[in-house]
Amino acid sequence: METSKTCPRCQGPLVPFEVEEVGARFTALRCEACGGTFFQAGDLERIDDIIEPHLLEIRHIPSPAEQRRPLLCPVCPGAPQMEKVEHRRDAKVVMDVCPSCHGTWLDRGELEAIHREGLLTFLVNTVRWMATLRRS
Repeated sequence: METSKTCPRCQGPLVPFEVEEVGARFTALRCEACGGTFFQAGDLERIDDIIEPHLLEIRHIPSPAEQRRPLLCPVCPGAPQMEKVEHRRDAKVVMDVCPSCHGTWLDRGELEAIHREGLLTFLVNTVRWMATLRRS
């Protein structure tokens, strides 16, 4: 029997939930107390560009000080300290990545910020492209 996992942010229990988005299906762990989510290696990348913010009901990004606080991996034996990594689409989002299992922890609000930044980038690029067409 698997031992229960605890949240690296608030030490609340992590609860498994199914993620099903456009061809991607896997189980992630969510903290019902603080809203953070742990993705196994590769799972976040599978949905990063297509996920809808309502999936995880995320509403805000934590403060920079809170994001810098060291976290321990909730799934690895010995709980190694996770490394801080800026997200490729939004530098305001600091993800925690385990150097051992390569799982990713996102605090409540971070996934929505990534999603919104991707949408805004798409819209800006579309407007620029349309302006180029008009000048031609």
